[in-house]
Amino acid sequence: MSYLENELSEDLSRVTPENAVQICMKILDSSSRLLGLGIQVRDPQSAWAVMSKIIELSNEFVLARFLAEVLELSNMINVNPLIRDMVVRDFLVCAEKTRMMVIEMARSGKSWIEIARELEGMVNKERYEK
Repeated sequence: MSYLENELSEDLSRVTPENAVQICMKILDSSSRLLGLGIQVRDPQSAWAVMSKIIELSNEFVLARFLAEVLELSNMINVNPLIRDMVVRDFLVCAEKTRMMVIEMARSGKSWIEIARELEGMVNKERYEK
C-alpha cells in the first residue's frame, strides 16, 4: 500500500502552513511511484515534473495553481494569516483530488481523461436506456 492510501489522511489532518510543502512533496513522490514515472520528488523542480505529468494525464490544469501556491508558503511569512490559511485549505482540496485521481489511474492503468470519458459514456448510456 502506498502513502496516498495509508498515511496521507493522517498527515492532512495535521497540515499547517509550515508542513504543507513537505506533505505535498510526499504526495508527489508517492504519485510518481504509483504511476511508474521514475522521478524522486525532493525539490520544487522534481515536484513540477511529476505534477506536469499528472496534469497531462488528467487535464486538471488547476493543480498547477495549487502547487505554485503551496510552494510559495515559505515566502509568505509576513502575509496575513487568513491568506496563509486559505492557501492551506486550497492545498487540502488539491491533495484529495490528486490522491483520488492517482490511485484510480494506477489501479486501472488508464489516464484520468480515459476514466472520465468512460464514466461519461456510462452516464449517457443510462440516460438513453430510461
